[in-house]
Amino acid sequence: MTTKPRMTPADRSRRTSPVGSLSVFLGRVHANVAPQRSPFNRVSLLDCHGHTEVGRRRKDNEDDFLIAALPMGQDFLLNQEPSRKSLNPLPGQTGFLFLVADGIGGIPCGERASALAVRSFYGYVEKRSRFLRTTREEIVRTLMRGITQCQSDLHAEVERFPECHGMGTTFTGVLSLSKHLYVVHSGDSRCYLLRGSRFDLVTDDHSRAQLESDAGTMDRDAARTLTGGNALWKCLTSETVTARPDIMSLPLEAGSILLLCTDGVSDALSEEEIKHHLSAQESAKSICMSLIARARPGGGGDDLTAIVARFGGSA
Repeated sequence: MTTKPRMTPADRSRRTSPVGSLSVFLGRVHANVAPQRSPFNRVSLLDCHGHTEVGRRRKDNEDDFLIAALPMGQDFLLNQEPSRKSLNPLPGQTGFLFLVADGIGGIPCGERASALAVRSFYGYVEKRSRFLRTTREEIVRTLMRGITQCQSDLHAEVERFPECHGMGTTFTGVLSLSKHLYVVHSGDSRCYLLRGSRFDLVTDDHSRAQLESDAGTMDRDAARTLTGGNALWKCLTSETVTARPDIMSLPLEAGSILLLCTDGVSDALSEEEIKHHLSAQESAKSICMSLIARARPGGGGDDLTAIVARFGGSA
C-alpha cells in the first residue's frame, strides 16, 4: 500500500482462494467450503474468488482478505489434516462474508494490522452468527460491534508490542444475506456492485482526495492524482478511541456481481475498466485474475487484492 498519513490521530507474496469453492482465508490457513444453496436464501452464491499479491516494489504484503460461509447457529465440522484444514458446514448456512483490509503504509506493522482486523472481525461475527435470523437493526448492531472488537484488539496488540504504536488499516466488509448486502467500511478500499446495467461504487473513500471531489474543487480523476490525496481521515487504528465506520444495506439481485478491492487495484483502473471486467460472462476466478493482471502494470508497485462474487437465481 502506498504511504498514507492519517489526517487524524512473513512475506505473504501471493495468496489465492481455491477455484470453484468458497474458502475461509485467515493468514496462512486455507479452509475450503463448498458453496451451498440454503432454503432460506432467495439469491444464491454461484462462485467467488479472492486473490492478493505483494506489490512489485514491496517486500511484504500489507493487504489481507477473507471469504467465509457463516452458519445460522450451527457449527463447522473441522477435519484437522497436516497439510490443510477442511471446513464442512452443517445444513442451514445462509450468510457469506467478504473482507478486505489494507495496512497503513509508512507506519510499522501494517501487515499485522490488516491481518488482525480480518481475524478479529470474522471471529466476532462468526461466534454470533445466530443474528442471521434476526432484524436489520440487529445485523447492523453486530457489524458495528465487530468493528469495535477490531479496535479493541488493535489497542491490545500495541500494548503487547509497543513497536507497533500507531498501526492501522483500511477495512471493507460485505455480508450477503438472503436478498440483501450489508456493507461496513472505513478507509479507501472499495466495494463495487454490478446489477444488470447498473454499476455502483458503493463505498466512499475516507481520504483527502474524496473530500476535495465532494466539495467540487476538482473532479474525481484529478483528485486521484492530488499530492497527499491519499491521506485518510477515517480508518481503523490503534490510536482511535471510537471507530465510526460507514454501515449500509442495499438489495441483492440475481445476476449481481460484487467486487471488493484495495486501492492498488482501484487506483490503477478506471471505473469503466472495472465495469468492463465485471460485465464479462466469465467465472469469478477469471474476472478476479483479469482485474489483478490489468492493475499490475499501473498499480505503482502497490499490493493488489480483489474479491469477486457472483450471485444467481432463487434456490
